[in-house]
Amino acid sequence: MVQAEKRERCMVAEVPQKKSDSGLTLIELMIAMVILAFGAVAALGILVEAHKANALAKAKTMAINRAEEQMEVIFQDAPELVEAKYDDTWFAVENLTGNGPAGEAGYITVSDTEPHEVRIEVTWNGSGTLHGGTISISAIRSTANRDM
Repeated sequence: MVQAEKRERCMVAEVPQKKSDSGLTLIELMIAMVILAFGAVAALGILVEAHKANALAKAKTMAINRAEEQMEVIFQDAPELVEAKYDDTWFAVENLTGNGPAGEAGYITVSDTEPHEVRIEVTWNGSGTLHGGTISISAIRSTANRDM
């Protein structure tokens, strides 16, 4: 029986394990994941800010275009009718909500002195990622006779 035990010991002898430097340890993997997470959060923040800037640029473009369209309509009318017809009036701007009686964003004022200053202001309320804002344009409309 003693010889059987010796044989078993010889067979069960521990084989030294070889250490390899080619793999990643758990700590290294966790550090890499934390670094990647910080990078992903930073990239997400940049995307959110880009979305906000894009929404604001779109709102400003719509507001400016609509204000210019209104100015063209005003200048097509007879100069003597401008004040009576357009002073203190509201107009809608697509996709923008303002402070007008029915949520209009555009407002026109015409000075009562000659030459008339026509001022168009578009003010919109913020919603979602869009911050509120205002743009305004103005022009002079005279009733003076231009014929010479």
